[in-house]
Formats: sequence, structure tokens, C-alpha cells
Amino acid sequence: MPSTAPAKNPFVYGRVLTASDAACPRPALEERVRQAIRDNGRLALVGDRRMGKSSLVQRTLQAARVPMLRLNYHEVLDLPDVVMRTVADLERFLRERSPVARRLVPWLRETGVELRGIRAGMAGLEIKASLGLQADHLKRAFGYIRDAASRAPMALFIDELQDLRDCLPPAVGNAALAILRDEIQQMAKTPVFFAGSARDSFALLFTADRSPLYEHAPLLAVEPIPPEVLRDFILTQFARDKGIDPGAAALIPAIAGESPNDVQLLGYETWIEHLAGSGPASSMTVQHALAKVLRDLTPYAEKWMSDLTVKQRRLVFAVAFLEHVGAATGEFMVFAGIRHPGDVERALATALRGDQALLEKVGSRYRFRSRFVRLWFALQYYRVQALIPAMRAPEVYRRHLRTALPALPADPLKDILP
Repeated sequence: MPSTAPAKNPFVYGRVLTASDAACPRPALEERVRQAIRDNGRLALVGDRRMGKSSLVQRTLQAARVPMLRLNYHEVLDLPDVVMRTVADLERFLRERSPVARRLVPWLRETGVELRGIRAGMAGLEIKASLGLQADHLKRAFGYIRDAASRAPMALFIDELQDLRDCLPPAVGNAALAILRDEIQQMAKTPVFFAGSARDSFALLFTADRSPLYEHAPLLAVEPIPPEVLRDFILTQFARDKGIDPGAAALIPAIAGESPNDVQLLGYETWIEHLAGSGPASSMTVQHALAKVLRDLTPYAEKWMSDLTVKQRRLVFAVAFLEHVGAATGEFMVFAGIRHPGDVERALATALRGDQALLEKVGSRYRFRSRFVRLWFALQYYRVQALIPAMRAPEVYRRHLRTALPALPADPLKDILP
């Protein structure tokens, strides 16, 4: 008998997409990655967080059947942390070359022994050693990467590279970058990809003449996917089951914004909502999915609300509506009820810290790290009204809300006001 089970949810979020996952095509970017593979070249991908840089590289390499060693230096703590991450990722990559190969190929066995030796040294007394010895460990680890690349086809992908400069003391960061450059320069038959989500500091690694990686790789901007392309992708995915109205397909990226991950998240929840109905997904289905996403974020957002002072809450609400405005401008300061620009930086410093940071700073502007968390704060009508006098008139609130959420699926005040 034919199966009556619904089709598998085609939307994936919260992880790097593989070649078997449904993904919106990005032909121009994919071709640049393939060109670097063909030429054994270098490529530095720059773009905002969750813009799909890692998925772009990994999916394209998988399709080309090129093994990839990925190193991730996001928020490294110190040089020993850099070494340990490098060793752990290299060990994992070598294990994936299969147990049989490790038994039969001498260099794989020898490299495994050497890496265990580095790990043991870093875990023991040597972790307190000088910068020179720790840098030697890093150089040895990258030497094994270079050896592996010379013996079998592979690609090297270094993610969040800018954190070697941003998170480490200047001398340590420069030493680590110089080691990477020296070893990678010798990998003539290996395509190498770099990625970073801090646009300015990442780009400076390759464009500032004092950087160890000056002109080491061309920059490739990973920009948002056009909304019409995302709409067509969503229409195609929903066609696997009961379909989706074209207006609802356009509404998903309009609400979720520029991040492919956020579009996938809202698409995922919309898919689940549409399975409960008897026909195609509609704009109401998308609204229910958005409500589910916002409910799931409530514990996180409420925790921040409880940890912030009244002044900090007022500033966070101001950011929710004025992400596009510099925090030192008169418009922002009057809206937030702040007299001195320095007060903004001091008050919001707490919201910028740690893995669970609420905000991030881009130039003179503050913005939420999560699109949906921003919407959660923007939709807190009574709290906004209590803290920001300018927002107490419903028409003013509605106008500002349309800045944060241009495709307003429903009037948020219809059940509040007569």
C-alpha cells in the first residue's frame, strides 16, 4: 500500500546545510567556490552571521566530492585554545579517512600519534609555557595539515578567522595569523577558504598592509538572497505536499528578513502548521508559525527583561525600532530619552557580552543578534508604551512597528484597542 505519511519537512535551520538538504540556489557564489576548487585558490567569504557562508562552502565541496577540513575559531579564549581546536578538528578529519586507512597508511598512524602528543603537552604543565612554545605547537599542528594536504586531495576551510585578531592579545593574534599564512602558502595543491561574520575586522585581515594575511585571498561578499528567489524556493518546497499560496510564500522572507537561517526557521514552522490543515498554507498559517517562533523565544527574552535595569530596557526597546539609526544621533537619543551619547554605550555593554548576547554593535548602530528576538521586543506593546512616551499614541506605535516588520501580517493592536 502507498504510504500516507506527509513529506519530510524540507526546511532546515540551526546547522550547516549539507548537499542532501534543500537549499536556495546561489549560482554566482557557488561558481566562485568551484573556481577556487579548480584553481587550488584562496577565497575569503565575508558576510553577516547566519548568511549561509559555511553552508555555501560545505555544500559546494560535497557536490564536488572534495574532503574538507573545517577549523572554527569563533570566540577563541587564548593560544592554547587555538591549538586544541586545531588539533581536535584535524584528529576528527583524519579519523574520517576510515579506520582501515589508519591501520594501513603509515603517515596517518604517525600523525595521530603526534597529535596526541601535542594534546597531552597542552593539557599538562606546558599549557603555562611561553608564547614561543605554544606557537610551536600551533606550527606543528598546521605542519601536519600541510602534510595531509600534500598526500591526498582536500580543502581547508577556516571559519571566523577574524577572532584570532579580535579575541587574542595583538602579539598572540599576529603570531597565530603568521603561522597560518606561512603554512598555507606551502599548500600549493589545496583550495583554502576563509570566512568571517565581523565584516570590518575580517576584511582588514586581507586588505590592511600590516596584516600577516595582506592580499592573501580575494574577498567574496555573501549578500542576502533576493526575496523573489526565496519565494520561489519556498513555493517549490511546499509543492512537495499541499502547497502554499504565493502571497504566503512571499510573506515568509518578508517577516524573517535577510538571514537564510531565519527564513528556514519560519518555513520549518509554517510547514508543521500547514500539515494540520486540509489545503495549501496561507498567510494565516504563516502568522501562526510566527506566533510559535515568538513563544519559543519568550523564556530567553523574559530572562533578559528581568536582568536589565529600567534604563537598559528603554534603550533595548529603542534599538528594536531604530536599528537603522546611529545610537549617537539626536533621533535615537530623543526617542530613548538619553541626554549623553556615552550613556548608551555604558548601558548596553551588558547586552553585548557572551554567547547569549542580546545585541551587537555595527559601526555606530546597535542591532539585535536575532531577527525574531527583535520582533518579540517590538511586539511588547504595553512595555514599550510604559517606557517610551513617544510610542503611547497607537498610530505612532504602528508606524514604528512597520519599520521593524514591514510585512505586518495582522494589526497587533486589534485585540487591545477598541
